[in-house]
Amino acid sequence: MPPSSSPPHRQVSPAKARPTPAEPGPDTALGREGKRPSSRWLTRLLIGWATFLAVMLFGRSAGLDFRLADAFYHLQGDTWSLHHAFLTEQVLHEGGRLLSQSMGVTAILALIASWLFPALRTWRRPLGYLVLAVATSTLGVSLLKQLISMDCPWDLSRYGGARAHVGLLATRPADYPDTACFPAGHASAGYAWIALYYFFNATRPRWRWAGLGLAIAMGLAFGIAQQLRGAHFLSHDLWTLMLCTTLSLSLAHWLLPSSVSLAAPKRPLPRSRKPRMLERLRLAASWLAGQSRPSLTLSPERLTALVCLVFTLFYQQAFWQQVMAAEPALTAWQLLAYGLVLTGLQFIVFVLFVTRHTAKPLLAALILLAAMVSYFTGHYGTYVDTHMIDNVLQTDTKEAGELLTPGFASYLLLYAGLPLALLWRVRLATSTWPRALGRRLAYLAGGLVVLAVSLAVSYQSLSSLMRNHTELRYLVTPGNALISTGRVLAASDPLPAQRLPIGEDATRLPRAGDKPLLMVLVVGETVRAANWGLNGYARQTTPQLAKRDVINFTDVSTCGTSTAVSLPCMFAPIGKADYDERYIKSHESLLDVLKHAGVNVLWLDNQAGCKGVCDGVSHKAIRPDHHPQQCADGRCLDEALDEELRDRLDGLDGDTVIVLHQLGNHGPSYYQRYPEAFRRFTPTCDSADLNGCSQQAIINSYDNAILYTDSVLDHLIGALAEQSHHAASLLYLSDHGESLGEHGLYLHGLPYAIAPQEQTQVPMVWWSSSAFDDAVGLDKGCLSTTRDAPIRHANLFYTVLGAMEVDSRIMKSQLDMTHACRGHR
Repeated sequence: MPPSSSPPHRQVSPAKARPTPAEPGPDTALGREGKRPSSRWLTRLLIGWATFLAVMLFGRSAGLDFRLADAFYHLQGDTWSLHHAFLTEQVLHEGGRLLSQSMGVTAILALIASWLFPALRTWRRPLGYLVLAVATSTLGVSLLKQLISMDCPWDLSRYGGARAHVGLLATRPADYPDTACFPAGHASAGYAWIALYYFFNATRPRWRWAGLGLAIAMGLAFGIAQQLRGAHFLSHDLWTLMLCTTLSLSLAHWLLPSSVSLAAPKRPLPRSRKPRMLERLRLAASWLAGQSRPSLTLSPERLTALVCLVFTLFYQQAFWQQVMAAEPALTAWQLLAYGLVLTGLQFIVFVLFVTRHTAKPLLAALILLAAMVSYFTGHYGTYVDTHMIDNVLQTDTKEAGELLTPGFASYLLLYAGLPLALLWRVRLATSTWPRALGRRLAYLAGGLVVLAVSLAVSYQSLSSLMRNHTELRYLVTPGNALISTGRVLAASDPLPAQRLPIGEDATRLPRAGDKPLLMVLVVGETVRAANWGLNGYARQTTPQLAKRDVINFTDVSTCGTSTAVSLPCMFAPIGKADYDERYIKSHESLLDVLKHAGVNVLWLDNQAGCKGVCDGVSHKAIRPDHHPQQCADGRCLDEALDEELRDRLDGLDGDTVIVLHQLGNHGPSYYQRYPEAFRRFTPTCDSADLNGCSQQAIINSYDNAILYTDSVLDHLIGALAEQSHHAASLLYLSDHGESLGEHGLYLHGLPYAIAPQEQTQVPMVWWSSSAFDDAVGLDKGCLSTTRDAPIRHANLFYTVLGAMEVDSRIMKSQLDMTHACRGHR
């Protein structure tokens, strides 16, 4: 009976008082409408998939994809004019992604708050479900995009592209590049929020349809926008919708059981006694302690086998993609055998180092390593060999910081954070040492048997695959990083304390004129020949140099595909043909030979150092406080090198070589390599996370950086032409190239044997004043006839010595590009 009906002389016990009717609370909502789906949920889901597949088959037979794409294409004038439109690209694509990410961050913050504030503890499970469901949906679609190669409408010849359509189940031609257009990734930023239906069904049932409507509206808006841009077909969006619905429903079934109570605490603290921050931290610590209690008991060997299996299934995306590209006719049984070989090999190695005390720390380190390596191999096409390990060891904090993007953090959260949390909850079984030894031997024997059987089944195809594609071993994670690091650390004996001298007999030859020689050697960074305007690129990225009297060399190949390899090699007397890393590191460089000949040498650096090349000569790094207008956030634009050179020109005395080491086009933050005035090609990729940008936006940013390098070189030539006290020349040469999405590759550093020309072909430009030409007897007309001749980094060492009129027993005139065009006295 309600309190109002009680006699005046009796007080109703609070325990017997009936609550005032109101909107159902979270607890009652969950009890009535938020129950775990019945056992029939799976049957209904299967019926849904059967219906969906029937619709897909009907749509395929009716050609609905092409009918709708044709209509969109014709409405835009037989072109994808909305591809870069503000509404479709900036608002619905970029803005939509930002909206979904903001909603995700809000959900994560709410989940964290539910652990810090006791009043919100009843929301932990629903919020945890929401975060997990959205993350699983978006990452699941992203993973499928990497595994399945299908073209976008804009890639097809039917819509102005260059390729014929290849269906989902058809065999893709070997010469077709890998693409990532199926399923629809951007639509998943909306459809992933279908989880709101189940979240609200468990918390605020009246809002569940609103949550579902929001998710469908976002998915439709994002999907239609991408269809209008030519990025996806209708079926791509429908597959994404079905996948997101399936994952949200399945996780709701397992994570939102009816036993969860969302009721408020039975005994809330009075307002004056609400827990303060220290109490909240104590509660959070208590929860963490509770979560750390093991919930599953496994032997160290079984846990190791499970982790190795997870590595094979989830951390080898790049490996499996390359295997399928190399052997598209592989059967499911062969793929299974390959997977067992990978799992068995890793298990046999790792289990040797696993004990009850080392299992968790060792496996945790391997999981973290595998997550980081698989991100770069999967997203940038990186091959982890010894040269890549050298790059990592020599990378400074500024370069490393540019790679720490939100995308990288999200990837680590899923591929490292979640597995580590699960690993922490495993209890390791205890046993006596004789029993542990027997178990270890049994597991080793079992692993060897599995490996032997798998190899026997797949040896013929696997051996052929690995023999013809040796680079695949650099994609097996985390073994690639472990083996390559071990090779680097144990490569050879320690280098000598002092570098061994070369060219100590170097002398300067007599020459005409009384002006000393000055050569400015500009070492470019990450500039590839394919995008160099003077090489015939479709865009004029070098308009200022085109107005100068320069000689542009069109066929120049590098010594390596990374700065750590190419830069020391450029200044060494040996090149790619006879490359010897130990020789280069243990001997002096070109700069030391010049110094032996009495030439003044100065290295000015706007990069991460000279990799030991300039250790024996004067060198200086560009300091932001000396060039405040050119420097921001610790990075300086290359105009700072121009300012530094101009400040020093009047003080030069005698023959001089100045090396300017540029920041150039160092990636992935191409947009930070040029000032706003050079943002000519748009839209640009204004992020270090290249996966969030279209390939064209990445290329635009890269081309803008080359446009800026062109301006810097023009200013340098202008400064040298204006001064009159030295006979001046300038030589520009890039250290290596860059991949910008071709063949699914980004950045650089691939093993040279498999590196594409985008990473090995670079630009090279020569300029000299008439005074310099007269002093050394250089016939530039003769030199210009060699502009299309093959040139290597190995030519630089001898060309600089020859042009500076330096002679030594180490000199090889046949490698001096100017030798045949200089008058020899």
